[in-house]
Amino acid sequence: MPFFLPVGSDLSPGQTAAVFIMDPLSLFTLALGLPTPWEVIDVAFDPQSGRIDFHRAFAPGTRCSCPQCGAERPPVHDTLECDWRHLNCFQFQASIHAKVPRVRCGTCARTTQVVVPWARPNSGFSLRMEVLLVTLCKTMAVSQVTQIAWRQRRARLARPRSLRRSGTRSGGLLDRHLGWSRRDRLTARTQ
Repeated sequence: MPFFLPVGSDLSPGQTAAVFIMDPLSLFTLALGLPTPWEVIDVAFDPQSGRIDFHRAFAPGTRCSCPQCGAERPPVHDTLECDWRHLNCFQFQASIHAKVPRVRCGTCARTTQVVVPWARPNSGFSLRMEVLLVTLCKTMAVSQVTQIAWRQRRARLARPRSLRRSGTRSGGLLDRHLGWSRRDRLTARTQ
């Protein structure tokens, strides 16, 4: 069973350190900074393919506010399986998978997907991955960064349809942050 010692603890001779026992899923939930009610429920590690997949879920019985009108605590209608490309974990390509709840609101009469705290709606990248791509634009040719984003999108589209329902538009990331049009993005890809 994994354990860790408190950081920065000064032990005098003869004094024993407190040992905190933590299971791996709780450790990843804490390391990824997931707010409640979200938690890591499974970690799939495949060293042959160079992947680590974090499966996240919200706590059962959780009620979220309506993303459209802000109404408090409408019931969860259903969930959609979504995935996002995350920053690498060591040398392994990391992805986040979650069943994201959709709420049925009695106030605005809409069924809407809840916004997750680690990504923008329909981006397909975690916020941290987006920050990396935008930061790379400061030091690399934008066409190279675009190729990185498109390579991630192609890898994502190669997966079974059930794992790619969040509708990634990776080029949209650069459009949003750099003010590009679709034509600009296509021109950058051919250079």
